[in-house]
Amino acid sequence: SDVDPELDAVLVVFNASGQTLTQSLPELAGRDFRLCPIQSEGADEVVRRTGFDRASGTISVPARTVAVLVEPQSR
Repeated sequence: SDVDPELDAVLVVFNASGQTLTQSLPELAGRDFRLCPIQSEGADEVVRRTGFDRASGTISVPARTVAVLVEPQSR
């Protein structure tokens, strides 16, 4: 069953290190992940620096940050 009809996927990244984590995940290339609205519209300026490069599937998450990225349901 479809848990959330608005989303195709959720990606949660825990970066407990003291440095920005940049990880290439080629299996995610072409996907449309973006920071979830609660974090992208929230007061935490650090988490808003999270990025996802759709072409390469590379994610970048600031130090000591948990980022939740979502992929909207393809229609």
